[in-house]
Amino acid sequence: MRRSKSASRPRKLPPSRTGGGRLAAAFAALVATAAIAQDQPSPTGNAAPAAAEASAAQPAANGAAAQSKSAPLPAGFDPPRQRPPSFEISKPLISQVEADALYNQLRRSRYSSVLLAGELNSQTEKILKDWARWRLHSMTLYTASPEDRRKIHDVRVQTQKDIGNAAKLQKDERAASRFRLKVLDEVKARAVELLDNNFYVRLNAAILLADLKEMESGEAKPAVGYLPAAEVLHDKVLADPNQHDALKIHAAKGLKRTFLTVILRSQQQRTDFARTLISELKRTDTHPWYQMRLVEALGALDLELSFGTNQPILLDALSRVAVDKNRSIEVRTEAAKALGRIPLPAGANDQVLAWLLVDLASQMADEYNKLAAAGGKGKAADTQWQNSFFRLYLAFKATMEEQNQFRGRKPGLLAKRTGDKNLADAYSLITPAVAHVLKNPLWKGGAAIPAIQVKAMNDWLAANTPKDPVLHSGLPPLTAATAADAGPTQPTSTTAGR
Repeated sequence: MRRSKSASRPRKLPPSRTGGGRLAAAFAALVATAAIAQDQPSPTGNAAPAAAEASAAQPAANGAAAQSKSAPLPAGFDPPRQRPPSFEISKPLISQVEADALYNQLRRSRYSSVLLAGELNSQTEKILKDWARWRLHSMTLYTASPEDRRKIHDVRVQTQKDIGNAAKLQKDERAASRFRLKVLDEVKARAVELLDNNFYVRLNAAILLADLKEMESGEAKPAVGYLPAAEVLHDKVLADPNQHDALKIHAAKGLKRTFLTVILRSQQQRTDFARTLISELKRTDTHPWYQMRLVEALGALDLELSFGTNQPILLDALSRVAVDKNRSIEVRTEAAKALGRIPLPAGANDQVLAWLLVDLASQMADEYNKLAAAGGKGKAADTQWQNSFFRLYLAFKATMEEQNQFRGRKPGLLAKRTGDKNLADAYSLITPAVAHVLKNPLWKGGAAIPAIQVKAMNDWLAANTPKDPVLHSGLPPLTAATAADAGPTQPTSTTAGR
C-alpha cells in the first residue's frame, strides 16, 4: 500500500541520554526488588495483570446461574453478560486453497531471504504484498474451534518474527529504513481489514498493530514506534464503542509506546488522542486493569494544553481519577504516578497537587491499617498494596529507566517543580509510609503503618486542605463531578455488539 507523497512521516526523537538524578538512597534496594511489573506477574507473585487480560479476552458464559426470579441478587453480584456477537463471526478473507497456493508461490520467491536482504524494488514490493496478505488473511481461517484459534496466535507470532527479520542484512541504513517501512505499511493495511472479523482475529490484529516498530531496539538504540499503527488503534479500536475492551487494552499499550518514542504530527492530534483516552476512562463499566492502561497512556502523552481550548485536560482528567473514591487504589495511584509524568502547565496549583497526594496517602494508610489489623488477605492482595504505595512514591521520583524513556521530559514531580515547598513536604510525609509498607509486607507478618506517620499526614492535611481545590484557572474544583473539556463520554452500554 503506497503512502501518498503528501503524507508526512513522523519525526524520530533524538537518541536518549542518560538522565541525571536517582532514587533516594533509602530506596535503592527497593526499586530493584519492588518495581512494578506492568505486563507480567511481578517477582512478588502478583498475577493480576495476566489474570485481568485473560479474563478480558474470554467470552462471558451464556446465561446466569440458576436462581429464583423472586430472590434478590447477592450484593456485588454481576450476572454474566451475553456472549458478544463478535465471537460468533466466521468471515474468511482467503480460502485454504488460496492460502496454500500463495505460500507455495512465496516459497519459490524465497520470501524469507527477501525479507532479510531488505532490497526494495517492484518485484520485492509484490512479494511483500503477497506475504502480508498470506500471513494476516490466514488468521481468518481458524475461528471454528479452540484448537483452530490457537493457530491464529501462531500465525501472529510468526508474522512478528518475520517483521523482526526485515532488512536485517541490509547495510545501507536508509535503504533498510525504506524497506522496513514498506513491510510495516503492508502489515498495517492487512491488519485493518481484520478489525471487523471474529473476536480472536481482531485481538491478534490489535496485538500485532500495537507491537509494530519503525525501528527495533538494539545496542544503545531504543525501539521507535510506528505512528500509522497507533492511528489505526485509535480510530478503529479505542474510539469504536463496538470493540471489545480486550482489544482496547492492547491499543492503549501501543499508544503509550508510540507517545514515548515518536513525535506526533500536531497538537491537534495529541489532543484527539487525549480526548479519546479520557472518554474511555470516564466509562463506568470497565475493568481496573484497562483503566490503568488508559492512565499510563495519558501519562506518556506530551500535551500541556489542549488544541483550540487551551485547557490542561491531562492534568484535569488524571487528578479526578486520583481523587475518585469509587475507583480502585491501583487505578488511583497509577493516576497519581501519571501526574508526575505529564507536562505541568505553569499555572498549576502545586499546593492543591500536594494536598491531593497526601490525602490519597492518608486514605491508603487508613485502609492498609485496617487490613493489617485483620491479618492481611494473602500474598497476592497484600502485594497489590505494596505496588500501590510504590506507585505513589513514583509520582515524586522516577526510576532511571523512566528517565531514559521520557527523553528530555522530566518525570517525577520533584524534578518538574524543583524547590517547591508544598510538594517537598508531601514527599517527606508520604515516603516513610511507603518505606514501611515495602519493607514490612503483611504476608510476611508486617505491622500496620506507625501511628506517628499517619498522624503527621493528618496534621498536615488539617492545616493545608484547600477550601477550593482548583488545580488550574479555568478548571472546576476537584470536588465537582464534571471534568473540563474531556470530550464526549462513551455510553456505559458499550458491551453490546462487541
